[in-house]
Amino acid sequence: MEVCSLRDELNNFETLEVAVYGVSVQNQKSHKKFADKHSLGFPLLVDTGRNISLLYHAISKPEGNCKRITILIGKNGDIVQIDDKVSVRKHGRDLIDFIKSLN
Repeated sequence: MEVCSLRDELNNFETLEVAVYGVSVQNQKSHKKFADKHSLGFPLLVDTGRNISLLYHAISKPEGNCKRITILIGKNGDIVQIDDKVSVRKHGRDLIDFIKSLN
């Protein structure tokens, strides 16, 4: 699961001063259950209005569900990378390697 590979690399993200957030259109109760089940150490943002998802083109239509997508945003707020071809098992490691390659 993509979110688990991000969780497993959380210490490496923190070392690189990278904040990790998940965004989904499910409600807060669903997010809490999911975060507890997978022992996530980062916040899941509730986007039931789909505003964030639509803004970042992470959703195909206003009433749809989020795509599996990662958007890397730099400290200055610019989008550094959009990854919509996520390798679920190794996504966290791939993202760490990409961030390190920027330095």
